[in-house]
Amino acid sequence: RAVNYTPWWGDDEGDLWHQRWIEWPSMSAVEKAERAAYAGKDAWVGIQVARIESERLRRTPNLVKTYKDLAVWQARGVVEMNGIGLPLDIEAAIARALFLSVEMAQIDRRIQTVVPDEAKKPKKVRRRKGEPEPPLEYEPVSLGSYVQTSRLLFQVAGLPKGKTTPKGDKESTDIFALLRVLGMKSALPDAPPWAFDLIEGVLKHRELEKKKGYVEALVDAASLSHDGRVHSTFKAGPVTWRCAAEDPNVQQLPLDVKELFVAPTGWTFVKFDISGLEVGGLADQAPEQKLMQRIRAGEDLHWRHACGIMGWEYDSVPKDADGKPNTGFGPAGPFFW
Repeated sequence: RAVNYTPWWGDDEGDLWHQRWIEWPSMSAVEKAERAAYAGKDAWVGIQVARIESERLRRTPNLVKTYKDLAVWQARGVVEMNGIGLPLDIEAAIARALFLSVEMAQIDRRIQTVVPDEAKKPKKVRRRKGEPEPPLEYEPVSLGSYVQTSRLLFQVAGLPKGKTTPKGDKESTDIFALLRVLGMKSALPDAPPWAFDLIEGVLKHRELEKKKGYVEALVDAASLSHDGRVHSTFKAGPVTWRCAAEDPNVQQLPLDVKELFVAPTGWTFVKFDISGLEVGGLADQAPEQKLMQRIRAGEDLHWRHACGIMGWEYDSVPKDADGKPNTGFGPAGPFFW
């Protein structure tokens, strides 16, 4: 219907076929004749789409050239990357996971001593009638409990409330909310010091827990693979061709976790990056002369974009210690160039 073609069946029959396909438990559970008929009709429509698109592509030779010279080769490279995998030092990874566990335990023990008993909840103890009252005990602080962290910080310590959870019924303890409160430390002289120690402990504990999860996922992936390597699923985006990885996402690993990958004997890892590749390609294809001039002048295009959004002068805002401002990506628009 989308390509204005109708094979030997009508729209009603097509909708019926689609509904039946949704209801099938699996393709193997359907009679061969029915599967063949459905697959044949799907293939017929695919052929018609290919004919229309082929004719359209003949009128855009540059697009075809880009596809053959870039997309096809990238697809081959992605398939090869998936097959080769990444060699992991499993022993070092296991040791790193254990070390992270020790660090988390140390933070946990410190927080138990920092938070006073009167701030903790008393444990509920069952006792039989006539038995003496047992000594009072308190529940330990669970650094992984968002509810307990919220109670200690905002109800017991009385820190200022800000962001709430999506439901709006509780104070948020996500990283942004905690960093906001931590940044107000100097403005809250009456707040108990243990509250800020708790915030720092929670943030560090979450960071280590997340990193430990990354390492354990790599160990599992390598242990279950046929060759002891991590076979992440690399794929290219259908629109931008930007390469992404998943299961596990090895591209988003912290640097100290990436160090667990080791090159085989006689090989070495090579790292390179093309700065401003996307916006440079955009300038060339547009063509946008003003943007290309800025590229040739060596300007930081992301910083230029941020200055345009915020109304700053390009050279008037202090940069980080390394001389590079921290900015993200933005929409393409010539009004900032």
